Amino acid sequence: MWRLDLNPMSNGETTDLLGVDVPVTDQDEPDAGTATEFLWLLLIPAITGIVFLAIFAVLRKKDSYYKRVYAPRLLGEEKSGDIRGPAAIDFLPKDLFQAVRKFLRYGEEDVLKHRGADMCVVLKLQKFIMKVSALFAFFGWAVIVPINLTGGGVLPPASNQWYNKLSMSKVQEESHRFWAHLVMCYLFTLVSFKLLLDATKRVMEARVKHVLRENPGIEAYSVMVTDMPLQPTSVVNEGSSSARFSLRTSVAQSAMLGNAAAASTALKNTVFPKHSIRKEDVEDFFNKEYPGEVHTISSVPADVADVQALWIRYNKNVEKLKRAKLDYEIGDGQGAILFKKDAPKLDPSQKRQAAKLEHIKDRFEHYKLKTIQMKKDLVELQTEALQRPVAAAVVTFRTMRTAATAGQVLHTQDGTLWLVAPALEPGAIYWENMGIRKWTRNARSIGVAVLHICLIFLWMIPVFFVSSLTTLSNLEKWLPFVADLPEWFRGFLQGFLPGLALIVFNMLLPPLCRWLTSLEGVQTVLDLDNGMSSKLFGFQVFNTFLGITVMASLLTEMEEIVDGKIDFMEVVELLGDAVPTTSMFFLNYILLKAWAGSPQDMARLLDIVIMHVKERFLCRTIEEKESAGKAKPPSYGALIPSIMFILLVSVVFSIINPLVTPFALLGMAAVYIVTLHHFLFVCSKNSYESGGMLWLSMVRQIMWIFFLMHLTLAGVFLLKKVPIIAALTIPLWFVSYAFYAYCMDKFGKPMQFAPLQSVCALEQVEPKESQSEMSRLERLEQESLTAAHLSQFEKTAYAIPCLQPPAQLDHEMRKADESQAAMSTHSSTRTFSAEDGATWNR
Repeated sequence: MWRLDLNPMSNGETTDLLGVDVPVTDQDEPDAGTATEFLWLLLIPAITGIVFLAIFAVLRKKDSYYKRVYAPRLLGEEKSGDIRGPAAIDFLPKDLFQAVRKFLRYGEEDVLKHRGADMCVVLKLQKFIMKVSALFAFFGWAVIVPINLTGGGVLPPASNQWYNKLSMSKVQEESHRFWAHLVMCYLFTLVSFKLLLDATKRVMEARVKHVLRENPGIEAYSVMVTDMPLQPTSVVNEGSSSARFSLRTSVAQSAMLGNAAAASTALKNTVFPKHSIRKEDVEDFFNKEYPGEVHTISSVPADVADVQALWIRYNKNVEKLKRAKLDYEIGDGQGAILFKKDAPKLDPSQKRQAAKLEHIKDRFEHYKLKTIQMKKDLVELQTEALQRPVAAAVVTFRTMRTAATAGQVLHTQDGTLWLVAPALEPGAIYWENMGIRKWTRNARSIGVAVLHICLIFLWMIPVFFVSSLTTLSNLEKWLPFVADLPEWFRGFLQGFLPGLALIVFNMLLPPLCRWLTSLEGVQTVLDLDNGMSSKLFGFQVFNTFLGITVMASLLTEMEEIVDGKIDFMEVVELLGDAVPTTSMFFLNYILLKAWAGSPQDMARLLDIVIMHVKERFLCRTIEEKESAGKAKPPSYGALIPSIMFILLVSVVFSIINPLVTPFALLGMAAVYIVTLHHFLFVCSKNSYESGGMLWLSMVRQIMWIFFLMHLTLAGVFLLKKVPIIAALTIPLWFVSYAFYAYCMDKFGKPMQFAPLQSVCALEQVEPKESQSEMSRLERLEQESLTAAHLSQFEKTAYAIPCLQPPAQLDHEMRKADESQAAMSTHSSTRTFSAEDGATWNR
């Protein structure tokens, strides 16, 4: 029978190591092993973290890793020529103590100023968790622990360890001591809400600073337009729906095969829907609604599958051309020596080298000609695609005030048409879903929600199965030599392996949740991260927390339940005693994630190994070698749920078993330090900056955590046969909802939309006399043209990546042609055949 042991260090013996007089019964005997095993449970992650920190301190002194591995963000800024003022983030000294002293000077304000509001709100969330955990730890140990220790209850034999005597399981049923737990629950909830309100106000201040920054991006002047009405248009070459489908398929297939001419010909014969909308219709609508205020309109064509296919093939061919060019330049110097006019007759080895140089030259010529032709075909296909019906558009206005107004008003009597929302940065738009209409998105959301619920329950099966295999009793069945291991090592295995198995399974969830969210039809990367975060949070709540807490508690006594030795009421009593004792499992999980995982992230050992493998086998060009050491931008959709789980464990067990809260505080402190270091020095710039709008989804998850705290505590009260106290937790549900509604009313819309008051304050800038008739957008464009760097309005444009101009390789082509001309004077030439091109292409 598979069993999941939630008391990682239980071995059938108990002890009281705190020296407190507790009533002793036949089931309440000393356990000499639990203290040692508990210390090992703390020491193993701590020692592992110290080892990783030592490796970090040693490796960062090496010149090859100092900037490239442990400060790639600053290295990229240095190479790009960004202006670095006296207040800019600078490299940390190589000396460890000086580096720590300088690192401690940085904080949230530096992250907000140099890295953006989104990274700043993640740090504010972590600081909020540390404050809440410190509050819970102080009052928990000062008030709740003494009450639990002297509760006079009797623990079940399987849970009779000293650390479980700190939990509510030690309090007798129907005891008046539970009133103290109820009072502390109210105190913790109200004080936490006050801290959350203060944090939300500070996030709102960061949001205002983002909106009122000196040089706002083009998104401050733009809105996204979707669900435009379909209008009658002229139809070419009408045919059946099946004929139109086959024609469109042939277009995509032609583009995939590189035959852009056939794709263009098929495209001209493609039948567009009888009811569609063109870019001109969008321009007419907004020019009529906002006369003289429209700056530009960027349309999103309805179907760009053929362009996307050719765009991917073109970029791959460009990479092959760069590699061939590198080989060509290396062989250029060898060829100049090998083919001198006065060179002696070539020996066989020199002939083989000469033939190899000829092949290198032919390969470069092949990719060069192929790239030029594909670039020409791609431009033609892009031009053709821009004439197709419009699925969505991004409208850029001349003033921020007009854009803020357009993003908040209802434009037609039909609330499902002409949906306008504030635009995010160009990199934040999820172009693949821009053409999906509202009703389709709603239907997809329902389907994905049902699929998400089914996956949550199905995911419990492999998690419980693997976790049960890692228990000590099952390990002894499969590996008999485990029974001969030292007692302390067996206790370590029993406490370490279940948490490790859970961590491995949870690593598979982020890609799955991201794919599910993309199926919903989200139109921005912000919505993609929020949806991914919510789904991961759901997996953690129902699988990791509720599943382990409730279902695994039943599995512990499953044999007795199946044999009929325990009836239903005894099962309820077992749950009342077993739920508080599961805290050790989650304590083990937090220690592994925070104390061992965070230092490993700082040391970046896995990234170093991957970097060396890429450089040795995959990287050829300079760009590839430089990008090998770069860290990926932070994935907020995966980062936020992992932080929230520490808050979940700290809040729920703050009253049930206060032993967890100090370690949650220390774990969150370790995560905060590593996250701050990564944001300042390591992580690449994210594809978008929402200005702190991620905080709204964080607040929702925090409210769910407190709801689970109240629900779990009410369940424990019921299991302990104090229904009146359990009923008095219900008002906290309404208090929580009222607080959430207040926060959403006060801060929700100001975070989602730019307040007109703030926008007007930003635009009320005294214009120069010669520019009094110019809008702020035009002035910023003109001023940026005189700067050393290109204007951000020219760098970023609201266009699908596959519709942007192809990469410019003219300069590289010219240099290669000059080298080829020099080399051709010394070498013989031959015609490059189609067979050779196919060979090199393979």
